[in-house]
Amino acid sequence: MFSKLFGGSDLPSVDTLAVDRMALHLRHDNEGSVEGRVFVVTSAKPGEGKSLIARLLAQAASRHQEGDVLLIDAGITANPGEAASAGLAELLAGAPLDGLVTQSSTPCLWQLWRGNSYHASQLFRGARLRAALDKVRTRFPLTIIDAPELAACGALLALVDQAIVVVDTRVTTGEAVKQALDTALGVAGVGQDRIAGVVLNRQSQRQIRWTGG
Repeated sequence: MFSKLFGGSDLPSVDTLAVDRMALHLRHDNEGSVEGRVFVVTSAKPGEGKSLIARLLAQAASRHQEGDVLLIDAGITANPGEAASAGLAELLAGAPLDGLVTQSSTPCLWQLWRGNSYHASQLFRGARLRAALDKVRTRFPLTIIDAPELAACGALLALVDQAIVVVDTRVTTGEAVKQALDTALGVAGVGQDRIAGVVLNRQSQRQIRWTGG
Protein backbone atom coordinates (compact mmCIF):
# COMPACT_ATOMS: atom_id res chain seq x y z
CA MET A 1 0.00 0.00 0.00
CA PHE A 2 2.76 2.48 0.87
CA SER A 3 4.51 1.91 -2.46
CA LYS A 4 1.26 2.91 -4.13
CA LEU A 5 0.90 5.92 -1.86
CA PHE A 6 4.34 7.42 -1.81
CA GLY A 7 6.29 5.78 -4.63
CA GLY A 8 7.06 7.27 -8.01
CA SER A 9 9.85 9.77 -7.43
CA ASP A 10 10.31 9.97 -11.20
CA LEU A 11 6.78 11.30 -11.76
CA PRO A 12 6.39 14.86 -13.10
CA SER A 13 5.87 17.61 -10.54
CA VAL A 14 4.37 20.14 -12.96
CA ASP A 15 0.66 20.65 -12.30
CA THR A 16 -0.62 20.35 -15.86
CA LEU A 17 1.36 17.21 -16.64
CA ALA A 18 0.27 15.41 -13.49
CA VAL A 19 -3.38 16.42 -13.88
CA ASP A 20 -3.40 15.37 -17.54
CA ARG A 21 -1.93 12.02 -16.54
CA MET A 22 -4.74 11.52 -14.03
CA ALA A 23 -7.34 12.50 -16.62
CA LEU A 24 -5.93 10.09 -19.17
CA HIS A 25 -5.96 7.35 -16.53
CA LEU A 26 -9.66 7.97 -15.96
CA ARG A 27 -10.31 7.97 -19.70
CA HIS A 28 -8.51 4.64 -20.09
CA ASP A 29 -10.56 3.16 -17.25
CA ASN A 30 -13.71 4.48 -18.90
CA GLU A 31 -13.15 2.86 -22.30
CA GLY A 32 -15.63 0.12 -23.08
CA SER A 33 -17.93 0.98 -20.17
CA VAL A 34 -21.62 0.56 -20.89
CA GLU A 35 -22.59 3.03 -18.18
CA GLY A 36 -20.87 6.11 -16.87
CA ARG A 37 -18.11 5.78 -14.32
CA VAL A 38 -17.85 7.71 -11.08
CA PHE A 39 -14.68 8.70 -9.21
CA VAL A 40 -14.33 10.52 -5.91
CA VAL A 41 -11.57 12.88 -4.82
CA THR A 42 -11.05 12.80 -1.06
CA SER A 43 -8.37 13.27 1.59
CA ALA A 44 -7.46 12.13 5.08
CA LYS A 45 -7.75 15.61 6.61
CA PRO A 46 -9.29 18.98 5.71
CA GLY A 47 -7.17 21.55 3.93
CA GLU A 48 -5.13 19.21 1.74
CA GLY A 49 -6.33 20.75 -1.53
CA LYS A 50 -8.79 18.09 -2.68
CA SER A 51 -11.37 20.56 -4.02
CA LEU A 52 -8.79 22.26 -6.21
CA ILE A 53 -7.54 18.90 -7.46
CA ALA A 54 -11.10 17.74 -8.19
CA ARG A 55 -11.82 20.84 -10.26
CA LEU A 56 -8.52 20.68 -12.16
CA LEU A 57 -9.09 17.00 -12.84
CA ALA A 58 -12.65 17.60 -14.09
CA GLN A 59 -11.46 20.36 -16.40
CA ALA A 60 -8.66 18.16 -17.79
CA ALA A 61 -11.01 15.20 -18.16
CA SER A 62 -13.46 17.31 -20.16
CA ARG A 63 -10.65 17.93 -22.66
CA HIS A 64 -9.66 14.27 -22.95
CA GLN A 65 -12.97 12.50 -22.39
CA GLU A 66 -15.44 11.73 -25.14
CA GLY A 67 -18.78 13.10 -23.98
CA ASP A 68 -19.74 15.27 -21.05
CA VAL A 69 -18.08 15.29 -17.63
CA LEU A 70 -19.91 16.09 -14.39
CA LEU A 71 -18.28 17.61 -11.30
CA ILE A 72 -20.31 17.12 -8.11
CA ASP A 73 -19.74 19.19 -4.98
CA ALA A 74 -20.30 16.80 -2.07
CA GLY A 75 -17.97 18.49 0.38
CA ILE A 76 -18.60 19.62 3.91
CA THR A 77 -17.92 23.33 3.40
CA ALA A 78 -20.21 25.21 1.04
CA ASN A 79 -18.70 26.53 -2.17
CA PRO A 80 -19.34 30.30 -2.40
CA GLY A 81 -20.18 29.93 -6.09
CA GLU A 82 -23.21 27.75 -5.52
CA ALA A 83 -25.42 30.46 -3.93
CA ALA A 84 -28.81 28.88 -3.21
CA SER A 85 -28.85 26.57 -6.21
CA ALA A 86 -30.63 23.24 -6.04
CA GLY A 87 -28.33 20.29 -6.50
CA LEU A 88 -27.12 17.13 -4.78
CA ALA A 89 -29.47 17.41 -1.81
CA GLU A 90 -32.46 17.50 -4.12
CA LEU A 91 -31.08 14.65 -6.24
CA LEU A 92 -30.68 12.53 -3.11
CA ALA A 93 -34.28 13.34 -2.23
CA GLY A 94 -35.42 11.86 -5.55
CA ALA A 95 -35.59 14.87 -7.85
CA PRO A 96 -34.74 14.28 -11.54
CA LEU A 97 -31.22 15.16 -12.61
CA ASP A 98 -32.35 17.42 -15.44
CA GLY A 99 -32.60 20.97 -14.19
CA LEU A 100 -30.17 20.40 -11.33
CA VAL A 101 -26.95 20.38 -13.34
CA THR A 102 -25.49 23.56 -14.82
CA GLN A 103 -22.96 23.91 -17.60
CA SER A 104 -19.66 25.51 -16.62
CA SER A 105 -17.55 27.88 -18.68
CA THR A 106 -15.41 24.89 -19.69
CA PRO A 107 -16.83 23.07 -22.74
CA CYS A 108 -18.35 19.65 -21.97
CA LEU A 109 -18.02 20.22 -18.20
CA TRP A 110 -21.16 20.31 -16.06
CA GLN A 111 -21.60 21.02 -12.35
CA LEU A 112 -23.92 19.77 -9.63
CA TRP A 113 -23.82 21.97 -6.55
CA ARG A 114 -24.44 20.73 -3.01
CA GLY A 115 -28.01 21.99 -3.01
CA ASN A 116 -30.22 23.31 -0.24
CA SER A 117 -30.02 21.76 3.23
CA TYR A 118 -27.30 19.36 2.13
CA HIS A 119 -25.22 17.68 4.85
CA ALA A 120 -22.41 15.15 4.30
CA SER A 121 -24.21 12.68 6.58
CA GLN A 122 -26.57 12.06 3.65
CA LEU A 123 -23.73 10.12 2.04
CA PHE A 124 -24.31 7.35 4.59
CA ARG A 125 -27.78 6.69 3.17
CA GLY A 126 -26.84 3.95 0.75
CA ALA A 127 -30.18 3.42 -1.01
CA ARG A 128 -30.72 7.10 -1.82
CA LEU A 129 -27.10 7.54 -2.84
CA ARG A 130 -27.24 4.52 -5.14
CA ALA A 131 -30.40 5.81 -6.84
CA ALA A 132 -28.82 9.24 -7.32
CA LEU A 133 -25.62 7.81 -8.79
CA ASP A 134 -27.65 5.60 -11.14
CA LYS A 135 -29.17 8.76 -12.62
CA VAL A 136 -25.73 10.33 -12.93
CA ARG A 137 -24.23 7.25 -14.64
CA THR A 138 -27.04 7.20 -17.19
CA ARG A 139 -26.47 10.83 -18.20
CA PHE A 140 -22.70 11.34 -17.90
CA PRO A 141 -19.89 9.08 -19.20
CA LEU A 142 -17.60 10.36 -16.44
CA THR A 143 -18.37 11.94 -13.07
CA ILE A 144 -15.92 13.31 -10.53
CA ILE A 145 -17.13 13.92 -6.99
CA ASP A 146 -15.43 16.47 -4.77
CA ALA A 147 -16.10 14.39 -1.67
CA PRO A 148 -15.70 15.04 2.05
CA GLU A 149 -12.71 13.73 3.97
CA LEU A 150 -12.46 9.94 4.20
CA ALA A 151 -14.13 9.75 7.61
CA ALA A 152 -17.27 11.43 6.21
CA CYS A 153 -17.55 9.48 2.94
CA GLY A 154 -19.94 6.89 4.37
CA ALA A 155 -21.38 4.60 1.69
CA LEU A 156 -19.88 6.66 -1.09
CA LEU A 157 -16.72 4.55 -1.42
CA ALA A 158 -18.83 1.41 -1.84
CA LEU A 159 -20.88 2.87 -4.70
CA VAL A 160 -18.29 4.61 -6.87
CA ASP A 161 -15.78 3.00 -9.18
CA GLN A 162 -12.64 4.29 -7.50
CA ALA A 163 -11.28 7.03 -5.24
CA ILE A 164 -8.36 9.42 -5.58
CA VAL A 165 -6.79 10.50 -2.29
CA VAL A 166 -5.13 13.91 -2.00
CA VAL A 167 -2.27 14.12 0.51
CA ASP A 168 -0.30 17.18 1.58
CA THR A 169 2.80 15.43 2.90
CA ARG A 170 3.92 18.56 4.75
CA VAL A 171 1.07 18.20 7.24
CA THR A 172 -0.20 14.61 6.91
CA THR A 173 1.91 11.55 7.66
CA GLY A 174 1.73 8.24 5.85
CA GLU A 175 0.46 6.60 9.04
CA ALA A 176 -2.40 9.11 9.28
CA VAL A 177 -3.37 8.36 5.68
CA LYS A 178 -3.22 4.62 6.28
CA GLN A 179 -5.43 4.85 9.37
CA ALA A 180 -7.98 7.04 7.60
CA LEU A 181 -8.06 4.68 4.61
CA ASP A 182 -8.38 1.54 6.74
CA THR A 183 -11.30 3.04 8.66
CA ALA A 184 -13.14 4.42 5.62
CA LEU A 185 -12.68 1.27 3.54
CA GLY A 186 -13.86 -0.81 6.50
CA VAL A 187 -17.03 1.27 6.86
CA ALA A 188 -17.71 0.95 3.12
CA GLY A 189 -16.88 -2.78 3.13
CA VAL A 190 -14.47 -2.54 0.19
CA GLY A 191 -10.79 -3.29 -0.33
CA GLN A 192 -7.75 -1.23 -1.20
CA ASP A 193 -8.37 -1.80 -4.92
CA ARG A 194 -11.04 0.89 -4.59
CA ILE A 195 -8.18 3.44 -4.42
CA ALA A 196 -7.11 4.49 -7.91
CA GLY A 197 -4.05 6.39 -6.70
CA VAL A 198 -2.80 9.26 -4.60
CA VAL A 199 -2.06 12.88 -5.38
CA LEU A 200 0.90 14.30 -3.46
CA ASN A 201 -0.04 17.95 -3.22
CA ARG A 202 2.52 20.54 -2.20
CA GLN A 203 0.31 23.58 -2.19
CA SER A 204 2.95 26.15 -1.22
CA GLN A 205 5.05 25.14 -4.25
CA ARG A 206 2.04 24.76 -6.59
CA GLN A 207 3.28 21.27 -7.40
CA ILE A 208 1.49 17.93 -7.42
CA ARG A 209 2.49 14.36 -8.15
CA TRP A 210 0.18 11.58 -9.23
CA THR A 211 0.99 8.07 -8.07
CA GLY A 212 -1.41 5.64 -9.65
CA GLY A 213 -2.23 4.12 -13.01
